[in-house]
Amino acid sequence: MNTQRFLRTTALVSPIMAFALTPSVGFADLQIVESDSIQITQSADTKDSLSNTASVTLDGDVTSIMAVGGSGNIAQAGDGNSAEFVVDGSYNTIYFAQIGNSVVTMNIAGDQNTVTLNEFGGNEGRSATLDLIMSGDGNDLEIGSSEMYAVASLLDIDLTDSNYAIVKVTYSDYSTIVADIMGDGSNVTINQNSSGSYGETEYFTNSVQLFVDGVTDRNYVYINQYGNGNNVVASVVGGGNTVNVFQYNYDYMMMQENNAETRVDVNGDGNSVSITSDNDMMYYDPYYYEMMYYDPYYYEMMSYKFAEVSVVGNDNTVDARAIDYLNVSVAGSFNNVYSYSSDSNIIVNGSGNEVTHNYNSDTMYMYDIMYMDPYYYNEMGRSWASTKIYGDANNVNLSFDSYGVSMGSSVSINGSFNNLGFSFYDDNYGMYGLGYRDINATVSGDGNSLVSTGYVNSGSGMESGEYLTFDIDGNDNDISFGAIQTVGLDVDVTGDANGLNFYNTDNIYASIYGDSNSISVTDTSSSNNMLYNISGSDNSVNVSNIFTTLLDVGIIGNSNDVDVSGVDELDLNVSIDGSGNSYKQEMDDFYADNSFSFTVNAEIIGDYNSIIVSSVPEYAFSSLDLNIGGYSNALTVTGIGSDYLADASSMLVEIYGNDNTVELLAGPSAELSVFGSEYSMNLNYDIDLGTYVNTITNVGYGNVTVTTADGEVSIDAI
Repeated sequence: MNTQRFLRTTALVSPIMAFALTPSVGFADLQIVESDSIQITQSADTKDSLSNTASVTLDGDVTSIMAVGGSGNIAQAGDGNSAEFVVDGSYNTIYFAQIGNSVVTMNIAGDQNTVTLNEFGGNEGRSATLDLIMSGDGNDLEIGSSEMYAVASLLDIDLTDSNYAIVKVTYSDYSTIVADIMGDGSNVTINQNSSGSYGETEYFTNSVQLFVDGVTDRNYVYINQYGNGNNVVASVVGGGNTVNVFQYNYDYMMMQENNAETRVDVNGDGNSVSITSDNDMMYYDPYYYEMMYYDPYYYEMMSYKFAEVSVVGNDNTVDARAIDYLNVSVAGSFNNVYSYSSDSNIIVNGSGNEVTHNYNSDTMYMYDIMYMDPYYYNEMGRSWASTKIYGDANNVNLSFDSYGVSMGSSVSINGSFNNLGFSFYDDNYGMYGLGYRDINATVSGDGNSLVSTGYVNSGSGMESGEYLTFDIDGNDNDISFGAIQTVGLDVDVTGDANGLNFYNTDNIYASIYGDSNSISVTDTSSSNNMLYNISGSDNSVNVSNIFTTLLDVGIIGNSNDVDVSGVDELDLNVSIDGSGNSYKQEMDDFYADNSFSFTVNAEIIGDYNSIIVSSVPEYAFSSLDLNIGGYSNALTVTGIGSDYLADASSMLVEIYGNDNTVELLAGPSAELSVFGSEYSMNLNYDIDLGTYVNTITNVGYGNVTVTTADGEVSIDAI
């Protein structure tokens, strides 16, 4: 039968128990082989006047160690407390609580042990240190502090070769926690909350250093931090682990010498990592609001939150969110990565990855700055994101949300068969100094798909450089843009068999170098400029239902096809250099008044080219200037009204070459057909005479036949 052993030592009070100790020095040294219960209580009456020391060695099972009165009571109180535990056994229960400066050392070996440590630190300006080593399976460790000002200088937890352990650390003041986990199936929860504490963060921080080392699997780690000065450094090696970090910086705070940081490194397969790092301290502190009101440059001194996540392996899941700065690096395949921040650097190296980044640029916290110093506000109101993808068959979705802050981004994709999605939402609230848009994307590889949707608005600030730039180098890529308005969209494509689609997108500057590429432009919504340069053969351009003021199309190559229909208020410039090219334009009747006007300037150098301009409205104020040089070219212009050319300011056609065909058809009133070579022709309508005046000069070889309402005139070459 076990014999219960009971020990109670009270400093400055003579003990009446069986063990003779010296209570005046507050010292207890217990070596227990086997017992049901060990009870310890030590106290000092004056701060800094007496140190309490307890040393417990237990070699046995099913033993309880706690204060007199059971769990929940204080075992050591005063200042300068020290306790050392060495436990070798299983199914033991330890409850130990301290108030005052504390140092605790524990070495526990065995299975199914339960350890509860509470009230470390205690009293303002005091600190606690814990060094704990636990090995074995199924152990349960809980560390807590409900006393304010219980600053923990170091809580060192080492689960060496400990499987299926349950660890919970809850600390109510600033603390530094170092945890080592080497084993499988452990569940670790760390809660730190320094809110309401008056410790200044240039001296104190919430810090967690977590190391999951060795070939470990299926560990669960949860870290929650509230208050000021939160820092986490976590390293996970192994597979199937779950690491969740949540941080929320807020409260009245002093300036931090070091930015609050979060760093998580994962090396293995099938891990799940979640990081949330928020920073709202500027909303709550009137001191900083006042400083920024009188000195906006003081903003540069504010503390930012920095988060960094690195993952090496396959089939990992990463969810990283930071209000300020975020770095995410993933090396491996079939990883799922989600990130959210205003300033970020995302790097993914591998294939088959799912990457989603929400680039959120919120309104600036201090609106008064823009009235005090708008130039400075414009500079600090910028955010930046960088995304780099190296590999094949990745799915990448980038979302850009701007609410009053200028944004810039650099995106680089190097690989093939990637699916890329860009989503834009932009609202600057009409704030002064905002409006800088600078997004650059580079795609290098074959068979990629790029889809851009959303709305990008022009800013109202002093910055004028507002461009979305996309460079695509490769073949068989499919690119689509939608709802990019009032900013410049610059697209350069180098390669063959690429497809570009622009929907409800304005201010397009597109250049294509290669063969068998296609461009489709539909449903633009406002006045804009469009420029297309095509170098290559067998390319096609289709433009329809656009409200544009300027359309420039330049083609260098052979067998290219351009089709334009449904345009308004158009100034059209077409330049074709090559053979077998085709240009067709159909002018739709958009309005029932005579405000419609268009100007067409076309220059064709080459052979076997075709130009058709049809359905010109009868009330249009038009100017047609055509210059054709080459052989066997064909030009046809038709109208929808009997007198559609009556208000035409001029129509000038100059043709140099042989076997060219020109048809200017104006309904029943006039028809002009020209067959010949090396000639110039002018066609003008005389309003006073009510007839066309045809002037033909420089007739070369061949015959020119002019047909009008008054009859047919044949002119032979001179």
